[in-house]
This record gives sequence, C-alpha cells and structure tokens, in this order.
Amino acid sequence: MKGHPLGPMIPQECGSFMTCSFQSSNPAMLSRVPDFYQWTGTNDATFRYQVHKMWLQQLGWKHPGKHPGKHPGKHWVLKIQEHMYKMRELRSVYPDAIFIQPHRDPATVVASISQLIRVIRAPAYDEIDSHALGQELLYLWWDGVKAMIDYRKEHPDLPIYDMKFRNLVKSPVPTIKAAYEYFGWEFTPASAQGILHWLAENPVDKHGTRSYTLEEFGLDAEKIHGVFAEYTELYGAYF
Repeated sequence: MKGHPLGPMIPQECGSFMTCSFQSSNPAMLSRVPDFYQWTGTNDATFRYQVHKMWLQQLGWKHPGKHPGKHPGKHWVLKIQEHMYKMRELRSVYPDAIFIQPHRDPATVVASISQLIRVIRAPAYDEIDSHALGQELLYLWWDGVKAMIDYRKEHPDLPIYDMKFRNLVKSPVPTIKAAYEYFGWEFTPASAQGILHWLAENPVDKHGTRSYTLEEFGLDAEKIHGVFAEYTELYGAYF
C-alpha cells in the first residue's frame, strides 16, 4: 500500500516548494517538532511565498502550455492545506489568486490525515504513539481551519468557491464545472473528458486500500466535532 504516491509526472502538493524557504510548517508533518511548528505560526511567511513563486516560474519557463492565451497555459492549480495558515502572505505575492475550499466532515479528515502522517513518519521512527499523533494532528489541522475562518471573516470579498467534497467524489464533472462557472471560466467538453480520463487511469484503489479508525488514534467524532464546532456551524451544510 502506498500512502501517498509520488512521481515526476503525477500531481503533487506544492508544500515542498515552501520547505525550501525554511518558513514552512511542512516539516511538522514529517516529524514531531512542536517548537518549530509554533514558530511557523507566528512568523511572517512572505518569503516562503516568494520562494514558492520562483519554483513556479522555473517550472513554467519555456512551457506556456498547450493553448497559449487560454487557461491551460496561464494558470497553476495548487493544493496544500498549509496555505490556510498564511493567507495574508499568500495574497501579497499572488494578489490575483482565486480559491476553492472543499468542505468535509472534520472527523473523517482528521482520521485520514492521522493515518497518512503515520505512514509518512514510519520510516524515521522505531515506534509511533498513535494516540499522541491523533492529538497532534487534531489541533494542527484545526489551527489551519481556524486561521482560514478568521481570514474569511476579515475579507468577505475573498474570491472563493465553497465546494462539497462528497459531490467532488460522487459527481466530479458537474462539481468542477460549477466551480468554473462561478469564476466565469469556460468549461469545455475537453475539460470534462480530461477529468474522466484521469479518473479512469487513477481508480481509488490503484495503490491499495487504506484502513483506519478514529479509535486507533485515541479520538472520537464527538471530540473532533467539539474542537471544530465553529467550522461546523459555518460550513456544516457542505459536509
């Protein structure tokens, strides 16, 4: 089973770009480094997004895309939870960025990320205390969600589309089409075909199945929902 497949020609989160700035919280995923993690929450992360931008400039150099002048040649689609912590700095470097926030029951999210991080850390540790890891990830994840909640309250004009994650899984084409339409982008038959082709080539069990429970991480849904109460109140309709 591969917990997080990697490869030069497959989609990957952009956290590694920011790790090079030494201002990223990504090392807190690889190891338990609470003091470093706390520091990343208080520092000005503008430089990390400047480094992030240089990576994109390098990757896009002499590669305008298949359709110059249209979206495939002009836009990057980026993903990592870490962006939620530092929206101010992100937007200072990318003032024209637009956002999609998929919403999902936090109990499911915390269980999934706890299992993934256990897989990622396993090669570097003789033993991993799964209960301690569950507690660590519960609050680490909440910190990012809370930062995003606060930023959105302060910036109600933020160009962002709220998406139901379950709809993305069950009906990806119409769900992504709705996001395109929200931002005034053209969603073509080729766009739909690209989604369907990728799904056919990458079934959910392509790299094995993942099996885990909240209990093995010392957690339960009631506790998680208590921590994420503000998020659930605001966005529970999207779960």
